[in-house]
Amino acid sequence: MSRCRACSNQRESWAIRRHLLEELYAADAIVIGTPMYNWSVPAALKAWIDHITFPWVDLAAPPVFIFTARGGGYPAGTPAGSRDHQEPYLRHWFKTIGITDITFVHSEYTLAGVMAPLDTYIDRRIEMHAAALARAAELATSQRVADACLSRATPG
Repeated sequence: MSRCRACSNQRESWAIRRHLLEELYAADAIVIGTPMYNWSVPAALKAWIDHITFPWVDLAAPPVFIFTARGGGYPAGTPAGSRDHQEPYLRHWFKTIGITDITFVHSEYTLAGVMAPLDTYIDRRIEMHAAALARAAELATSQRVADACLSRATPG
């Protein structure tokens, strides 16, 4: 009995994975919005990654746009930046499956005004949020995105 149930569960699991992979292969671009949890990615995003990671997966084409919300600030080259395990992890994983066109847009200090120790960064939070929205609008209408979509829609 348990053997049949295990087979059924495996079939269901593979059906979900097949669907996720078909979505990726059909995508003109991959857009991810994610918070930073404990200096990394949330469990739901990690589970998605685990479901579609196989040695033979090679997407190699669509651009990736990752929009993040982070409670603090993690500028590269600073002590706080060394705690950023989100961007390096995602960048490495996408390169593993053949994608190198990766754009990150961070909105940082989202907890300023919520957590007293970060209140000195309220102005920075407002600036970064506005900059992230402007960058998202710019990317949405960019020629780079249009070219990527067109090149994937045109055979050969």
